[in-house]
Amino acid sequence: MYLKITMKNWKDQGRLYLIMCHMWTFFIICQLLLRVLLLRYQRQCYSC
Repeated sequence: MYLKITMKNWKDQGRLYLIMCHMWTFFIICQLLLRVLLLRYQRQCYSC
């Protein structure tokens, strides 16, 4: 019985960990995209 509970908790923690990883990757990708867009925008302004 105890083993089942620990397994369930482990699965829940694993799911939470996966969600966290996905959120981090999404956040990093968004930051990179924003940086690229800002650099392009700044370059366009300089060429004005």
